[in-house]
Amino acid sequence: MEAIQGFRLPSSAGLDLAPQLGYRTLPVSPWPSIDSDVLEACRILADHLDRYRQLHDVSPSVMEEEGLQATVNDLIAQALERPAEFGLHKAIADDIAGVQAVRDRVVRGTMVLASRLFPLSRLLYLEDGIEEIHVYRWDKWVVQGGGVKVELAVDGNPFHSDEEWLDFFKEKVIALPGVTGQRLLSQGRPTAEVNVGGLMRVALLQPPAISGPTNLIATIRIQGAARVRTLDDYVAQGVMPRGVAEFLLACVQAKANVMIAGGTGSGKTTLLRVLCGAVPWDEQLVVLEDSAELHLENDRGDGWPWHPYVQSVNTVESVLKGEAGISMRDLVKLALRLRPERIILGEARDASMADVCLAASTGHEGSMVTLHADDAEEAIRRAAEYVMMSPDFLGSSNGEQMALRRVYQAFDLAVHMRESRGQRRITGIVALGDQVGDRRWVYGTTPEGQLVRATALLGDLPPKLAYRLAPFLHEVPPV
Repeated sequence: MEAIQGFRLPSSAGLDLAPQLGYRTLPVSPWPSIDSDVLEACRILADHLDRYRQLHDVSPSVMEEEGLQATVNDLIAQALERPAEFGLHKAIADDIAGVQAVRDRVVRGTMVLASRLFPLSRLLYLEDGIEEIHVYRWDKWVVQGGGVKVELAVDGNPFHSDEEWLDFFKEKVIALPGVTGQRLLSQGRPTAEVNVGGLMRVALLQPPAISGPTNLIATIRIQGAARVRTLDDYVAQGVMPRGVAEFLLACVQAKANVMIAGGTGSGKTTLLRVLCGAVPWDEQLVVLEDSAELHLENDRGDGWPWHPYVQSVNTVESVLKGEAGISMRDLVKLALRLRPERIILGEARDASMADVCLAASTGHEGSMVTLHADDAEEAIRRAAEYVMMSPDFLGSSNGEQMALRRVYQAFDLAVHMRESRGQRRITGIVALGDQVGDRRWVYGTTPEGQLVRATALLGDLPPKLAYRLAPFLHEVPPV
């Protein structure tokens, strides 16, 4: 419904102003369900897989869940060779064998029923393109992807109370072996944030961390839902022009140190993953994260990993009183002993940035990091703020200038991404020189929202970046 132009607030009390003001509720969509014509076949195959698990004592795990599609495909191949033994009707067996669309629906349906994450698997495996799921209470679910946002209908919801959904999360998600992150959830620690391998990332809150009538709030981010594997995919989707993609590729090849900035959900991690995939495969990467999210060793969707030589290490929270655990600062120091060619920091948000800057400026060229910032220039200031959290800068009279100097010396580039109404865009790229304040906009956004080239010649870039790029670029590519 469109807003009414020139509408004036009426003086009458008790009116519902939502329609007049143009407020719109989300469209309602049913929960995805397995098609009735293949449901029986999916049940037969899922039951067969369950019996196999029991017979061979196959324990639930993230690794098993990530391999579920391959397992189901193998199971279907066996069933088509011996349909009578599996209990499949000949007609449906013939359809599965001869009609690819039917086979695809049977694969998806069987995955749903056989998943250790059932019934959440209905959203994971039956629908393409879901990027985020927001749970406001057990009966209020909103899913979004590709710029589209819908509310799921109450009818068909497999959960019936906040307590039932919370128990599902604790017993089937947090408890799944291989899940990483903050897994403790209790009245004393009412927040959790975990990664279920390369499948999804879940953040959940319960009282007393939330107020209002609900007993839970959750956000589930489906990993890789955008199906971006290369910079070419970004160009095809309109995230960035080809000239920007060529420039970023050259920066990766030239081992420029890159900061990727943006807000929550802007696509920072996805871009970092794609850039890591562009690193030459004879180089060794060390990935440092609070909880595993990048998963560069996973299949990127075409049978190849993002990168074949990756050592991923995570922080470890203190469990016993008096134990310090393993902080991000500890990981940075440990990473130097692993002798990587590039250090990848999943997200900077504390004093570890000082150690990352030190590592990036002392031989680990081509290092990359993500952080939250409103634009590319703000990313530089935000990085300096994190550096100032380091004990090395406490009490220093000129700590801000020292922190900025470390950032400028460590990084060559700040790239900013923004998400608006489901569409992600590169909004700016700033090149950093050796001296504080020596920065040049390579690409920027006009007031009208158009991305334009702001540096015409390679020689106009700060010398340290121009020198790196010279073997790969003769001039800055056009937008």
